[in-house]
Amino acid sequence: MLKDISHEEYLIKFNRFPKTKYIIYLNCCVFYEFTTTSRSEEECIEIMKEMLSPLAYISKKSYSAYSVSEGNKKLLFRGRTKCYYDN
Repeated sequence: MLKDISHEEYLIKFNRFPKTKYIIYLNCCVFYEFTTTSRSEEECIEIMKEMLSPLAYISKKSYSAYSVSEGNKKLLFRGRTKCYYDN
């Protein structure tokens, strides 16, 4: 538990990366977002791709994923969801 570790151990374990917010927009609306200091950008991209992989709609919808750190917004990837009618 967090109360069992010292402040220095906490900073080493959980503040390894700068505070970054990761956002997925689905058709220009926020679909999913989270903020982290303990995961790398590569890990966060994998998490976001896992969130998007099972999505299927009647028509294809576009999505884009961004990271926001220290006021800088960076496009990570974009694409389109699956469609029920795709073979």
